[in-house]
Amino acid sequence: MAIEQPEAAGDALVVALKDAESGGAEASLDTLGKLEASGSGLRTLRLREPVRDPKDAWREVLAKNPEVAWAAPSFRDATGNELLPTGVVVVRFRKKPSATELAAFAKEESVELERRTPLVAEQASIRPRQPREVYLPELVARLARRPDVAAAWPATSSRYRKA
Repeated sequence: MAIEQPEAAGDALVVALKDAESGGAEASLDTLGKLEASGSGLRTLRLREPVRDPKDAWREVLAKNPEVAWAAPSFRDATGNELLPTGVVVVRFRKKPSATELAAFAKEESVELERRTPLVAEQASIRPRQPREVYLPELVARLARRPDVAAAWPATSSRYRKA
């Protein structure tokens, strides 16, 4: 199964704050770029200076902002549209995993089961147990390489612009 893997972008990160009322975190993040609401309690940080390696910006945001519960770079699809990660990864297994197999997978990969996809028995949504310690693009790539996984991709919301 071929799923287009979006590219991590170096101009924006999506962040979730530990406390929704964390004004100190917002002020600290403002030094790195402009914060925008992204929906579902997430914010998009538009970096003042785009970075060559999005992982560097991810590290900096987490190192300087303990109030950030989770962060990940935004992605771009093949046509350049921005995709904003939700923190969830969708995994399609080669065969339907039993509850025991899914629990073993979750334990081995240090992830939590978000939900099983009702209409696709081989598919499940997961999130990292320790989201500050997991760089989402690397988790997606690692899961996609597993022999029991047909495909893995970040769950995202899309951001389109008028032409």
